[in-house]
Amino acid sequence: MEKLSNEMLRNKYIAEHINNINKLFNASLDRGKYELLLELEELAHKQAEIWCDRSYSDKERELVEKYFIDTLTDLLGISGHEAIFLNGDPRGYALKIKDDFIRDNKVNIYKDWGGYGIFAPDFAYLKHPITNDEVQS
Repeated sequence: MEKLSNEMLRNKYIAEHINNINKLFNASLDRGKYELLLELEELAHKQAEIWCDRSYSDKERELVEKYFIDTLTDLLGISGHEAIFLNGDPRGYALKIKDDFIRDNKVNIYKDWGGYGIFAPDFAYLKHPITNDEVQS
């Protein structure tokens, strides 16, 4: 049984995720843009942590959300989309896709426990080698 390294498996999952995002949004995401998307997710997550530590106005929230959504749609090469939102809860991913959009389009994409699609999963849970027999094609 051939074992896939964590890095090989992570690359496989990222490639599949990029393809799913491109299908779902008719986007032009590639691996280089995905790395930028991971950085954007990290910044958006830090913003959610900041909002937990202090109060903020509706206007501030609106401006910050617009910045992250606009940057995300630029990376995807699409116009704005009503299924994209910024989650302000710092316990999970920040850049998300509405669950009903995922369900309606029947796309198998990385989701959180609430069923929301995640734009930039880092697949950090890979902690041990997995055999080819365990990977579904």
